[in-house]
Formats: sequence, structure tokens, C-alpha cells
Amino acid sequence: MNQLKAICTLLLLLLLLSCEKDENEDFGYICLKGINLEPTVLSLGESCVLNSDLEIVGHPNLSDISYYWKCSEGDISDNSSSNTFWTAPSEIGNYKIELTVNYKNEKFTSDILVKVVNSPAKDWGSISGFLLDIDKEPLTEIVVSTVTGEFSLTDHEGFFYIKDIPQGETGILFDGIEFNYAAALPCSIEVKGGSHMHIDNIYILESECPDFITIESMPGNRIYFKWGSVDPNIYQYVEFYSGSNLMNRFGTDVTELTLEDVTNSTWKIRAIPYYGDASDFKSIYEEPGEVYDPSSDFSTLTYSNFYEASITWSAAKYENYLDGYKIAKLQNSSWSFISDLIPINKYYYELETYPNESSIYYVISIADNGDYNNSQSNSKRIYLNIPALISPEDFDATYNSENNNIELIWNLNSLDNKDWYDGIIIKKCVGTIYSSTIWEDLETMSINQLSYTDLNPISGKKNNYRIYTYSINPRTQVKNYSTYQEITINVP
Repeated sequence: MNQLKAICTLLLLLLLLSCEKDENEDFGYICLKGINLEPTVLSLGESCVLNSDLEIVGHPNLSDISYYWKCSEGDISDNSSSNTFWTAPSEIGNYKIELTVNYKNEKFTSDILVKVVNSPAKDWGSISGFLLDIDKEPLTEIVVSTVTGEFSLTDHEGFFYIKDIPQGETGILFDGIEFNYAAALPCSIEVKGGSHMHIDNIYILESECPDFITIESMPGNRIYFKWGSVDPNIYQYVEFYSGSNLMNRFGTDVTELTLEDVTNSTWKIRAIPYYGDASDFKSIYEEPGEVYDPSSDFSTLTYSNFYEASITWSAAKYENYLDGYKIAKLQNSSWSFISDLIPINKYYYELETYPNESSIYYVISIADNGDYNNSQSNSKRIYLNIPALISPEDFDATYNSENNNIELIWNLNSLDNKDWYDGIIIKKCVGTIYSSTIWEDLETMSINQLSYTDLNPISGKKNNYRIYTYSINPRTQVKNYSTYQEITINVP
């Protein structure tokens, strides 16, 4: 058994050794992407750093990589390292620098063109650069000038070289571009005596105006504007106009604005670049903000009884600009307020009502400056319809000669909301009924009662009965009656 265990251990060690990776084994590859050089324009005798842009994937053996630099003119400090220095020659011109990278049996090459320009005099400087469009194509025959008047014309590569610039701060202008343009440039350029500055690629693009993203009219004649951002490296500020009048200039970090007490309805913005022409205007038409009343879709009216009802509603749009709400009632084709100011966050109001009342109400938003919408549409109406009191039905009378009484019966099948009623009243008169006849209260009873016996009928006369339902107004304690049902029975 021990011998078998030893054999298994030995086999396991051999397997582990076979899986171990040789540190010198090649598990990757390389690719030369190009040469990094900054700047690409130098003055006579000036030096710059050359960097190989090598992409390494995986784990190649770096000792197998070799470098070789060469140039048409000028001096390379170390032509066999990955990074080195190049010193420009003493004559102006275009010079090519080449790099060859060898890796095992593969060869990679790349080159770059460097411009060498005259060195400025002691108290003067020079500036160069390439002028390109948004597609990185050269812009030719464009006049590039400084604010102090020195200029150059771009060549077929879009290259310009301005010399004899006084030392100090300056800026760059362009002429010969036939569209609104903007350029990504430093706000100011510091020219140093005896030095040359290369700005590299300057991209000329059409000046773009930000779009209006959001425009909202709000209570109190307010309007909220939000517009898109612009590139702070290109644009200095955004101009905001009311009609044709400039209202304000905003930095590129500002993208929204709320105006109050607005009377105009046409608005414009445009972007102003550091260098170049202003963009075209973006215009929009927006009326001053109105006061928004609560939506009728969420306004309800709930009845508690004949004398109480509740109006409820949801928050109006832009409630943070409101002082609150008021309830208005439509009367004789015009409406008037019937409530004091109801604070925001309170969305109900108790109405005092009466049986058989039909009314129209509105919930009116009151802005924080006192404004409100004084033109109410039919869609905003809240209709109140309090039912009338319903009288008992199938009122009937039967004379009982044996007991000498009259049995009165009825039903209340048509009564809804029976708990709104306080009871039933029966009135009586004897003889012929005239308009001046006085009816005496015979009995007051519960709303649930469906019969009554008159124990004192008048013999030889017409006995007349009327039956009503009634309810009591809790505010005034006044009784309100339904219409009546009437019946007459002759007693022998």
C-alpha cells in the first residue's frame, strides 16, 4: 500500500512540473501604432522628445524587441531606445523622422513629419499651427492674424506661421471663412521673446447654438427656460434675448433661467465663442405663465347628508408658486368666491348645502402674487346636485267600522339614504278642502314606520290626510319637508 501511495505522489509531482510556465516563454505580441511627438513644429536648434507608441498585448519577451530611429536631418540622442531626443537642424524645412521596431521575425515602421521654422529674435516671438475643419481636413488660404496685426496665410496643409510678434499677450483671428465659425483656442496666448509656440491643430467648426430643452409657463407670469450646454473651451457665454433686446449674458455653466413678471412672448438665445462669429439664433414663442387650477379629473364632491358636502381636489401644477386655493360659486352667470384662502397641502372644503340644491363650484388657484385664472372653462366645473326629500308612496286609508278607526299605510321603497331623514309627519283636516284650509299635525314618527292608526275619525265627514317626510337642518334646526301624498276617506 505504501509503495502505491509513493507512485501516486510521484506522478502528481510530474504533472505539476509539466504545467509550470517558463518565464521566458513568449505569450503575446506587439504592434507599433506610431510616434508621439509634441510639438510637431520647432524652431531652429530646438529639441523635443520622441516617444514610440507601442501596443503590447499579453506577455511577450521584451528582450526580443529592438528599436532603430533615423532622421533626414537633425540629431537623435539615442537611436536604439524606445524614447529619445531629437534636435532640429539649423535650416528651416520639413524633416522626416522614422522608427523601426523589430520583434522576432517581424518588422514595424512608422514616420512623422516635423516642421522647423526660424527662431525669433530676442524681443519677438512666433506662432504656428494647423487649421482644420471638423472632419480634420485642412482649411487653405485662410488669413490667420494676431490681435496686434501680424498674419499668415494657411497653405495646402492648413499650416500657418506668424513671425515677428511682439512679446506679451495676444490672440488669434481668422478671415476668409464663409460661415459662422468657432475655434478651440486658449483665451489668450503669451508670446515670449526669442521663443516659438506651436498650437498644433486648431479645429474650425460652425458655431452652434444650444437648443431649448424645456420651456414651462408658471403662475405669476413666470417662465422657466432650460437649454443645452456648450463647450466651455470654445464658447465664452450664451446671450439671452427678449424679442430683439439682449437681456443677459450667461457663462457656459449656466443652462437654466426663471423669469418673473413676464409680458413678452418671443425668446432667443445664441452662443458667443472666444474666437469666431456668434452662432445663429434659436427662437421660441411662449406666452407668459398662467395660474393653473387643479385638474377637474381629480376634483370630487362627496355628500354627507342634505346639508353637508365636501369638495376635494389634487395639488395644482406649480403649487410651490401658489399661496393657496379659494372656492368659487357660479351664481347668475358669474362666479364669486365663497371661501377664505385655503392653504396649500389642504385639499378639501366643507360646503353648506340644502335639499334639492343644484350649484356649480370651482376650485381656484391663487398665485403668490395674488394672480388667479379669472376665465373658468366648463371642464373645470364641479357640479353639486343635492336630492330633494322624497315623499312616501302608495299612501292608502281603510276605515274599520268595528273599532271605529282609520288605518293608514304607505311604503318608502323610493327612499335612498334613509339615514338623511329625521322622520315622517301626518297632517289631517276634516270636511271639504279649500286653499285656506288649515291642516293640523296628527302624528310625527320614525322614518322607518310604515303605518299609523287614527283612533279618532270624525263620523259623517270627510277625513283628509297628508303624509310627508322631513329632515332638520343641523345649523338652523329648521325642518324641511318633502312633497306630500294625500288621501280622503268618508266616515259614516
